[in-house]
Amino acid sequence: IVAYSNNIKLKMPGISSEFIKKYGAVSCEVALKMAEGARAYGRTDIGIGITGLAGPGAGESNKPVGTVFVALATKEDTSVRGFRFKGDREAVKRISVRWALELLNRYLEGVKE
Repeated sequence: IVAYSNNIKLKMPGISSEFIKKYGAVSCEVALKMAEGARAYGRTDIGIGITGLAGPGAGESNKPVGTVFVALATKEDTSVRGFRFKGDREAVKRISVRWALELLNRYLEGVKE
């Protein structure tokens, strides 16, 4: 699940407006809940969640444009990785998806980080 809208995030299990207020819509906690929710909702072995600030507007001082969190949830574990990408909105979106696929590939190959 890739969500730039809080309305989409609020539909995920475990994500409430209070949760977003506490951690921020763009946070590792929200990305993890999104991945876990995607896995549960889809009844799949693996769920991926991506949340970020792709621009073009300015981000917050502690979360500038290009801040992205990518989470992977499996039966055994959940993990999240934070990034600060450079580029325009399309570039940030593209590299976010590439990293999600890279993390999935590493998991499938048994690479532990």
